[in-house]
Amino acid sequence: MIRLNDICFAYDDVPVIRHFNAQIDDGAFVVIKGDNGCGKSTLLNIINGLEFAEIGTYEFNGTIIDKKTMKNESTAKAFHRQMGYVFQNTEAQLFCSTVFDELAFAPRQMMLAEQEIEKRVGDIASLVDISNLLEQATIHLSMGEKKKVAIASVLTMNPQVLVLDEPMNFLDKSSRQWITDFLRQMHSIGKTIIIVSHSDDFDALATQIIEM
Repeated sequence: MIRLNDICFAYDDVPVIRHFNAQIDDGAFVVIKGDNGCGKSTLLNIINGLEFAEIGTYEFNGTIIDKKTMKNESTAKAFHRQMGYVFQNTEAQLFCSTVFDELAFAPRQMMLAEQEIEKRVGDIASLVDISNLLEQATIHLSMGEKKKVAIASVLTMNPQVLVLDEPMNFLDKSSRQWITDFLRQMHSIGKTIIIVSHSDDFDALATQIIEM
């Protein structure tokens, strides 16, 4: 599914990723580890098509993902429908006034019918156990609730791949347990999970651990 071949990336001529190689199969549960500043978050941006390798190639389901291919609107939309990215900074990901609008945002961008959007929002809210929050303002939620909303907002497009950058940051014990149990459930139904994590919270679930 995902092939990263000889990936190199730099910010302002300062190398961040050097000659990185990895293959992630469909249905894998991958944990990416490494010291601060080793390029873990940058790698996730490349996997999600938000940054592009300066050297090397990134292939997703047989398609090379680079600046040229992502300029094609249909290719870009098809790619982003398959990738659900939950940022490390959850508050930066939430920008709509209510939880309902947050979950509805991506389907609306894809021009789905409003009836289909309402159904998707309702189904995902039930799955993530936030149905009681749909009319709430996102700014008033707890950190654990915001993390659930961020996860739900990417699930409304039913992506094949869930990518999470340090999902345990700033969460209490019960929220951390919920994240672990939920990702185990998502993996059990065939989702590919890719996580950057400092901790060993997900090591027991991992089918692949990548050290950077």
